Amino acid sequence: MAEVKKNPIVTLKAQAKKFDFNKLRATEDNQEANSGATMYKDFPRMNFIINGKSIDKASINTLIEKAWKQHAWRGFNKNLIDEKTNTYGKKSYNSEDQVSILKEEVRKNENYRPIAKEIFKEMFQHAGAKAPNDPILEELVTNCNQSSYYGGGLVINVFAPAFLSHELMPHVPQGQGVIHINCTDRNCISIKSNSEMLITDTKLLANCDDPEEAVICQLNSSLEFTLESQGDKDGVTYRNGKLSLTVPEELKNYQGEDDKSLFDIIQEYFQRFCEKLGFKFEANTQIERNLRKQLKVDSHLEGLKPPVHSGEHVRGA
Repeated sequence: MAEVKKNPIVTLKAQAKKFDFNKLRATEDNQEANSGATMYKDFPRMNFIINGKSIDKASINTLIEKAWKQHAWRGFNKNLIDEKTNTYGKKSYNSEDQVSILKEEVRKNENYRPIAKEIFKEMFQHAGAKAPNDPILEELVTNCNQSSYYGGGLVINVFAPAFLSHELMPHVPQGQGVIHINCTDRNCISIKSNSEMLITDTKLLANCDDPEEAVICQLNSSLEFTLESQGDKDGVTYRNGKLSLTVPEELKNYQGEDDKSLFDIIQEYFQRFCEKLGFKFEANTQIERNLRKQLKVDSHLEGLKPPVHSGEHVRGA
């Protein structure tokens, strides 16, 4: 991909002790996410760092196969007639047969949640960390994927109308973005999702031989929060949310009918989105240039009124 020029950007930041997590989660009618199928498909397509240890794609694939074997072994042992001969019904199966049978049952029943939880457990073990408790694992299976926290999907869903109205197309390159998970307590984990989104000018794209030449800028976003549970009780709580978005100054070149630049519209979208989540703008919203030279804060950003905090929200697993 052609290198995207680092032009002046405004970094918008917001934080909240408590916020409306429902805006961050996969919707209840998202069958693939709620069945665990999205998470299962996304494991090999995502970048994970758990307790500071990066888990590469090769390791992910190995851990997925290991999880299938562990899950199959436990499932078959519950139904074995003769554990010494490893028979199931009237037929004996080796470990590969067990995995094949279990995979077929999972596909038939469209329930990937148990195997997705098993894969997460293997990942935490691989990173030398204790796996969080069951309610947190359940929440990760539903939402720690491209339907929710990961890969810039949240940013695209919020800001896509503004881009499309200016004949721009947002796109998250495959394999971009990182999920950081830290777990030192089974009842509490911290998550940080970093994503990169490329903005393509559709008019330029129509006249370019190389699609990369139509990329005008890159937006980086970061979402951080803490997931807490009450031991093994159902439900998790989202706390300590932080959200940031970098807005490249190239977007000032795209004007709307009301003379507002896309740069300004994105900032307004960010404010409204934060208000819905119950986030509060930080006092020192930063504007940065190349080499991280800090400039004076825009007066119109300093004047933004913080939204009222939302109440605490607990989600059943």
